[in-house]
Amino acid sequence: MDAMKVRQWSAFSAAAPDIAACNLCCALKAASVEDRKKVKDDARRGIVWRLVCMAWRPSTFHDAVTALALLAEAENEPWGNNATGEFVARYQVVLGGTALPYLRRLRVIDELLDLERPELAGLCVRALARVGNDYVARSGGGPVSAQVPEREWRPRSGNEYLECVDNAVARLETVAALRIPVLQADLVRAADDLSLLLRYPESRKTVADFFTAVRAAYPGARELLRQAVAGVMRRYRKDLPPDQQRELAELHARFEDAALEARLEQHVGPRPWEREGSPDFTSLAVELLAAPGVLAECWPWLTSGDASAAWELGNALAKADSDGHLSDLLPAFGDSGPDLRIVCGYVAARRDAVGGEWYEQWVTSQSKRHPRPVGLIFEVIWRCGVTDPLAAMMARILRGQQVRRTVVGQVAYADWRDTSASALESVLRAMADTGHADTAISVLQRRMEQAPGEQERWQPFALELVTAVDLIRRGGMPNHYWQQVATVLVDGYFEEISTAIFEAHASRDKNASWFMDTESAVAEVLLSCVKQDPSGVWKKLRDYLSSPDQANLFAIGFPNEVMDLMPVDDILAWIAEVPVEKVVERVAPLARMTSLGTLTDAGLAARLIGEYGDDQMVAEVFFSRYVSGSWWGPASSHWSELAEALKDVADRTALSKLREWASAAARKTGEMAAQEEQREEERQLLIR
Repeated sequence: MDAMKVRQWSAFSAAAPDIAACNLCCALKAASVEDRKKVKDDARRGIVWRLVCMAWRPSTFHDAVTALALLAEAENEPWGNNATGEFVARYQVVLGGTALPYLRRLRVIDELLDLERPELAGLCVRALARVGNDYVARSGGGPVSAQVPEREWRPRSGNEYLECVDNAVARLETVAALRIPVLQADLVRAADDLSLLLRYPESRKTVADFFTAVRAAYPGARELLRQAVAGVMRRYRKDLPPDQQRELAELHARFEDAALEARLEQHVGPRPWEREGSPDFTSLAVELLAAPGVLAECWPWLTSGDASAAWELGNALAKADSDGHLSDLLPAFGDSGPDLRIVCGYVAARRDAVGGEWYEQWVTSQSKRHPRPVGLIFEVIWRCGVTDPLAAMMARILRGQQVRRTVVGQVAYADWRDTSASALESVLRAMADTGHADTAISVLQRRMEQAPGEQERWQPFALELVTAVDLIRRGGMPNHYWQQVATVLVDGYFEEISTAIFEAHASRDKNASWFMDTESAVAEVLLSCVKQDPSGVWKKLRDYLSSPDQANLFAIGFPNEVMDLMPVDDILAWIAEVPVEKVVERVAPLARMTSLGTLTDAGLAARLIGEYGDDQMVAEVFFSRYVSGSWWGPASSHWSELAEALKDVADRTALSKLREWASAAARKTGEMAAQEEQREEERQLLIR
């Protein structure tokens, strides 16, 4: 099935929508999932859009929405307006995109559930959960129809809305009772979606019963269900009267567990609804010290990133562990996750209690383990403090083995203010030499900002980083830090910096195709360099424009604002160095690099045309450059505006060749405008 056939079917379906929806639904039912997956790209999008339109009509809702479900069962579209998303959206109580009442829509859900296919059951769960969404929105207009559409259905009263909720939740409870393992995640997500209804007394019991049903079917979902209830209590407790707060607290208590493992997950995990300020984990820490097996068993979760209060728990463990027994035990636990805040919190509190000497000795002892826990060492150092000996240790590790970028990148957030300049430089150079220059420049930028008196000391190393081509081409925050450091150096090193930028822009290989963006940090720094000494920067730039092949490639993506600041007389003298027949080879790249704009006589583009505009190839290059680009609105209006602007140039310029070129170009664009205007009129006649 291709897009053209879909467009034809969509057009013909307007004459008999009931028959079209029925036939398509029957065809999809007869097709296998694999065959339905073959309907893709524009063909699939065309079908989905037409089915959405058909779903507006009560007479075609059943077949249209069933067809959407069958396409969703074979989903292959990543965009949000796919069959899955549109099927689910038909079950919004408000703005459901149909004139069919909500309760009658549930017939499709019942039929799909009767098929006992997990993919369709999960789809139904997501659709039914939409009753919990009372903040609905929809982009786009209403139904596409040649007829006056029926009014979109919406509940006429609160009781009618509650009836929709009751019927949807009853079906969700039925699905939960099936205890299908693959549906657990969908049902827990549905509970979370419905949890907002817990704040209303009228729907609280209905939703609470569904929570209980999900827990009974999936005991492992208890904590997630508790978190959903706690989230409502945290968000709305100040808006609810005391009696309703008590009801929610009683519901929350039903999903609590007295076991130490459960309490650990509850209090150290997502922020509890009752927590105000810093948590007190003293009693919990004492219990864990008495039950190290529980700590070991929960260690993968505690270091997974889901334990939001892991740092505070680590602090509490250190205070309870007066003899430091855990200092060797915690790092030795197996199955550690990527988040070691609990260890860092322990080490930080232990350092405060017994001193910095213990801290350095502890980190040193970790560095002697086999295999060496590099991730732990780097995270502890950046979170707990960088001393000169530990900075030296980091430098040795970097030079002695390969360290992941994510591990090294963490130290950008460390507090380096108490680290000596020499110790800091040793580790920053180690970073730069081992492929972590982005982290090095972020640390250096903060140091130069925090210690202005050291700026002169850092200039040689800073210049090395600023002129590193790989770092210039790095995006994101490293590019921001690069700009900050480069800006400090521009006054004294504009030639070196501009040359490095040109080299980065000129680099073209299979693995990198970086171009300067007009509004990028690199372009801003280059503009600063040009403002310092236009002639000096031009001398560096012209080396990249001497070869025609290299120049044409170099011109791609070069910021026009930079070229417009270059010395025009120097550029014209450079062009005049070559024979007349070679002039176009130098002018053509410049045409792509300059801004044509208003073409004032003092500008580079105007001077180039004023000098070489009588050359046919030069004239064509500038005309092509002038008419290229995007615009909004009718093409005829666009070409007319360009023609008028060129006429204005011809009227006011004192450069004869520019006047002739502008007049000729104005005639061409005027003809283009007339042709487009005729085409637009013809299209309007066809539409009528």
